[in-house]
Amino acid sequence: MTLRQSQILRFWSMLAVIVIHATGHDEIVFQKTHNYFSLEFLSVILNQLSRFCVPLFVFLSGYALSEKYQKTFSLADFIKDRFMKIVLPFIFITILSLIMHKKWSLAQSIKENLSIFLRALTIEQADYHLYFFVIIIQCYFFFPLLRKVNSYFLLGILLMPNLLLYFPGYLLLQSLNALPPNWPSAFFPYWLFYFYGGIFYSSRKNEIELWLKKIPTVTLLLLTLIVFSLLLVEYCYRSYENSEPGYYNHFHRLSVLSYCVLFLALFRQFPKSHTNESRYSDFMEKTANLSFFIYLFHPSVLRLVEFLSLPGLILIPVVFMLTYLWARLTDFLLPTKPQLLRLCLGLPVKKLQANPLPGKS
Repeated sequence: MTLRQSQILRFWSMLAVIVIHATGHDEIVFQKTHNYFSLEFLSVILNQLSRFCVPLFVFLSGYALSEKYQKTFSLADFIKDRFMKIVLPFIFITILSLIMHKKWSLAQSIKENLSIFLRALTIEQADYHLYFFVIIIQCYFFFPLLRKVNSYFLLGILLMPNLLLYFPGYLLLQSLNALPPNWPSAFFPYWLFYFYGGIFYSSRKNEIELWLKKIPTVTLLLLTLIVFSLLLVEYCYRSYENSEPGYYNHFHRLSVLSYCVLFLALFRQFPKSHTNESRYSDFMEKTANLSFFIYLFHPSVLRLVEFLSLPGLILIPVVFMLTYLWARLTDFLLPTKPQLLRLCLGLPVKKLQANPLPGKS
C-alpha cells in the first residue's frame, strides 16, 4: 500500500465518520417508525455502509506506525511524537469541549473540575467523538511490543474478544452461564485486532497482496454484498429489541468486523483506481491531510446547522463542505511557526499547497 493509497483510505474513513454522525437523528426516527420506504431508512443504509470508518482508522494507525519505525525505533522518540501529534490535540479539544458544553464551572472547586477533566481523558469523554483518542492511545502502549511480533497466531488471539463477546459469540457464553464483561466500547481488547492488523499487513504486504490477487474480484464483491446484507439485517432485527440505537449499533459486531476486512480487501483489488493521477484523487489525498481537523470539529458544524432540521442525506454534504472549508481556511491563515497551535488543532505542520490543474505545471 502506497502513501497515496493510505491517504485515500483515510479520506473515505473521515467521510464515513461524518455520514454516521449526520444520520444519527434519522436512525432514531427509523427505530420508532420502522418505515422501510423512507429517507430515514436510506440514511440507515448509508450509516451501516460507513461502519468501516473507525476500525479502518485504527488499522491505518497501526500500519503507518509500522512503516515509520520499520528500520529503527526509539521509544523516547515514539513517545514524544505521539504526545505532540495525538495526546496534545486530545488535551486541547477536551478542554475546549468542557468549556463549550459548560461541564466546567467556576462554582465548582478546583478539585471537582480536575476530576471532571481526568474522567474526560479516560472513561467519560467531553464530546461523543473523542473516544477514538482513548482507543488509539491505549493501542500505543502495546506498539513497542507488537511491532516485534509477526504472527498469525497473535492475530487470531486478538480477534477472540470480538468473536466471543458479541453476537453470535455471546450465545456460547450464555449457554455456559458465563456473563460477558461489561467493558466500555473504547476498551483496548476490542480494538487491538485492527491495530495489530495494520502492523501485520505492513510486515507481510507482499504475501497478503499475492494471496488477494488469487481471489476473483467478482467473488470478493459478492462476499462483501452478502456480509453487508447480513449486517443490515442484524441491525434492523436488533432495532426492534432496543429503544436506543447506541445499544446495538456499535463497531464490535462480528458482521461489522467481517465487512471491514472485506472492504479493505476490495479496495486493494482496484489499485489503478486509487493510484492514477486525477483531479478527484488529488482532492481526496489533499483532504486526507486535513482529516484530523475535520474529525475534531465536524460535530461543532453539526450542532451549528441542526436548527435547519435537514434530513441526513442533505446534512452529509453540508457538514462535509462546511468543515472542509473551515479546515482549508484555518490551514491557510495559521502560520507554520510556532507549530504548537497547528498541532493542537490537528493541522499538518506544513501548510497545504494547491495542486496544479491536470495538464498544467
